[in-house]
Amino acid sequence: MAKNLVVKSLNIENFTLFEKENLNFSSGLNIIIGENDTGKSHLLRLLYSLIESNNFVILEKADNKRYLLQKSIPQKLIDIFKTEKLAHLIQNGQDKCHIKINLTKYNIKFNFTQKTKIQVNINKNDVPARFIKQLTLQTKTPKITKTIKKVIRCISQLVF
Repeated sequence: MAKNLVVKSLNIENFTLFEKENLNFSSGLNIIIGENDTGKSHLLRLLYSLIESNNFVILEKADNKRYLLQKSIPQKLIDIFKTEKLAHLIQNGQDKCHIKINLTKYNIKFNFTQKTKIQVNINKNDVPARFIKQLTLQTKTPKITKTIKKVIRCISQLVF
């Protein structure tokens, strides 16, 4: 989806089997090895969830990309990990999980708690304004299309 967007590193704290891990990735091939039940699959699922959420937000034609990211990440994590709620992904005995993915052009840092239901908290400064602006500029529609959408919205409100 986003061209030349590479995962540089991933910082995880209190996520499933990971107490605290700082993983750096090379620009080429990365190999993940380990014994059974050490979190290899969890790591891959987490990366997949974050990348897919990011791609979804890039493709969406909405004004508030940060809000979309806040909604997309938890839903993708729940779907991929096949869990009923986000809190099940927090390491046992902990109240909060922290995750930061460093991409070539920006970082996404978020956390969720035992009480989090739908959204994760993404600090306004963690997703750079230039990224949000860039996404918005890429997805802007011509003025005429916006006018047509407004007319359709007005008409649909009149129809019973």
